[in-house]
Amino acid sequence: MRLQLDSSVTRSGETGQAAATGAAGSDSRRVGSGASGGQDSIQISGASSALNRLSTDRAARIQQLSAAVQGGAYQVSASSVSQAIVGQAIVDNAVS
Repeated sequence: MRLQLDSSVTRSGETGQAAATGAAGSDSRRVGSGASGGQDSIQISGASSALNRLSTDRAARIQQLSAAVQGGAYQVSASSVSQAIVGQAIVDNAVS
């Protein structure tokens, strides 16, 4: 079984490994070996590194907000919150 998420990915040789042809940030993994001795492989190009970067950025932002809340420095605008609540209610009613 082979999953290909990037058109620049090609198969290399008879080893069952996937290889990237110039795809930056690609991630290749082999998964298990079946009773017949075959191997499955998956290659995810830049999408993998982009998701990792977003996850890292989000974790840093959450940590920053947590510290601000715990320190009492986090200030919420009542006007912004009320506008967001009303705006979401309008969207929810338009969809229903």
